[in-house]
Amino acid sequence: MKLFHKYYSRKLLFAIEVLDALQGAKEQTLNWGELTRLSNRLGMTADLRAEVLNVLTEESRIVRVEDTSNYRLDTSWTTTTPKLPTSKIEEDYLQMILRLPQAEQFLSRELRDRLTDPQASILNTDAIQTIEPNGEQTQLKLSQPEFRMILDAIEMGCAIRYRYISEQGKAAMEKHAVPWRLQYSAFDNRWWIILYTLKDHRCVKIALGSISDVQLEKHIQVKEADILKAREKDLAAEPAILQVKNTKNALERCFFVMDRQQFEDSELLEDGSAKLTYRYYHFETSDLLRRLLYLGPAVALIGPPKLRKALLEHVERALNHFRAEA
Repeated sequence: MKLFHKYYSRKLLFAIEVLDALQGAKEQTLNWGELTRLSNRLGMTADLRAEVLNVLTEESRIVRVEDTSNYRLDTSWTTTTPKLPTSKIEEDYLQMILRLPQAEQFLSRELRDRLTDPQASILNTDAIQTIEPNGEQTQLKLSQPEFRMILDAIEMGCAIRYRYISEQGKAAMEKHAVPWRLQYSAFDNRWWIILYTLKDHRCVKIALGSISDVQLEKHIQVKEADILKAREKDLAAEPAILQVKNTKNALERCFFVMDRQQFEDSELLEDGSAKLTYRYYHFETSDLLRRLLYLGPAVALIGPPKLRKALLEHVERALNHFRAEA
């Protein structure tokens, strides 16, 4: 669902972010400046922000305006289903997600059937932006019980024992680590897992399809703060900064392709383009460069200089290879 919100409706994501912020705010109230900063972080224009706030205050009445600058959460709506800014495209896309094999890993058969709309037999897939998987498709080899075990370990901060399968198909010795996050890459149709290794206190990222024989170790628990500290250490010191042109679907496509990177910040520029900032791991630089090239001329890498130099060298090697083949 986070992918669904992130790539196909900034309006819906902004509405959910507003409700979440109101829940955690003092007296469940936000002022206009706080709402503006929240919308700017998501790259929302003033018109889109006003449209969402109108849905929340006038149509759904989830939020009430106490004066011109303060917005308060109205808890009386919790007994009904609130109206949020969705579209037919998003409804179709949600139904498409529910029909994917991966949905079986997260949802029980009963819940999946209940969410699936039997009337949505004809989906307007032409209106949904999709990207063909680039590279070898990795199918999940884990059973649903093993997959749920990993999700439970992430929630509880517990370690798991597993066997790592090498690219040659050979199973390595048994390992144990604390799973921290799962990531799905729509760019190459792969699942990844970020693990906190107990031996050297580092974060590593490996393909989920390379794990087998998962077992839960409830007696080993790690604090979230320790994992975050290790993760910050393993992230690149200088985040990648991209400038995205104001062309059709360019921004959505950038979010789609960069789905594995940690989104950090966004800014709308005067010429209508957007500046996006992502964090990345040092050891995934090559994969990041491949994604940047895939985005094409609508997206420019403007920093850091070291990454720009690496991108130019990557392009030069490719050109020299094609010249040699010609």
